[in-house]
Parts: sequence; C-alpha cells; structure tokens
Amino acid sequence: MLAFVAATAKPTRLSRLIERDGPTCVWCGRDHQERALALEHVCPRSRGGVSAEENLLVSCRACHRARNSQDATSFSRERAQQGLTPRTGLLEETLEGLSRSPRRSHREYGQAEMGQIASSAS
Repeated sequence: MLAFVAATAKPTRLSRLIERDGPTCVWCGRDHQERALALEHVCPRSRGGVSAEENLLVSCRACHRARNSQDATSFSRERAQQGLTPRTGLLEETLEGLSRSPRRSHREYGQAEMGQIASSAS
C-alpha cells in the first residue's frame, strides 16, 4: 500500500519548480538534492510577495536563510562577489515577469528590481 501511495502522490510545489527550473539554486548556482532545496519568494513575503508560481524559484536552504528579505538584485550581486554563480538569466526573466504581474506588489517589486539591473548595466 505504501508503494502505491508514493507512486501516485501529487507532486509538491517544490518538485514542480525543480521540474520547471532544475535543481540548481538561483543564488549560488549549485545543484542540490530536493531535500536541500527551498521555495524562494523573489518578491519577499515581507514586501507583499505571495506563493504564486510567478514569484517562486528554487534556492538551497543556506542561500534562502542568508537572503532573508534582501533585494533580489543586491543579493545576487553579493553572491557573485563571494565567488558564487547566481542564475542571473533566470532571475532577470522572473523579475521581468513580475514587472508585468496583475498583482500590484509583484509588479512594483519587479519594476524596481529591473530598474536596479538597468542602472547597474549603465
């Protein structure tokens, strides 16, 4: 009976994100096993972010704890300065999507973060 339940269990939100984006942490660029990964709210919950797929990426638990609610672009730059390899393309793609979100908190956060990216590129 247990094998049947495990084989037919509904995929978790984290496993769906891993299937979508891979098992690689958005902040350090390292691959991890699922048990070492967490759901990362790009727009932090403390700033109105919700657990909608448009606002979720995969991060390792260590990076998830280290980020807390720091701005996504600032934390990405900080990780790169530490010699890590953040997935900047995926992060920028997610922020671009958030900047067009119907959810105001996501849209404003995405637009602000995209502005930070544009100003740092100049």
